[in-house]
Amino acid sequence: METYIKKAEDLESVNANFIPPLLDGILSDYARNVPDARDAEVLNVMSTITTRLGSLLTPQVPAILDAVFEPTLNMINQDFAEYPEHRAGFFKLLRAIDLYCFPGK
Repeated sequence: METYIKKAEDLESVNANFIPPLLDGILSDYARNVPDARDAEVLNVMSTITTRLGSLLTPQVPAILDAVFEPTLNMINQDFAEYPEHRAGFFKLLRAIDLYCFPGK
């Protein structure tokens, strides 16, 4: 997924046709799984998608944050030694959203 998003040329088409079903599948699975079953790669892929699509993805940001924010935060705020990949991916995603999805930067 990450490679496809990085190499895609028609970002509007990717955003319109590819991203909605991808987000539905990935985000719902991530949100409802137990912490040990959540894959940190989801956060990395979401970061790549956010960075690449930028403002095209802005309407999807609330759904992304609904699915990953609380579950991930609950995983990483209990013990700072557990889930280091999730911690890094989470902050990478938040940074990408801040940099690329909010106008006026």
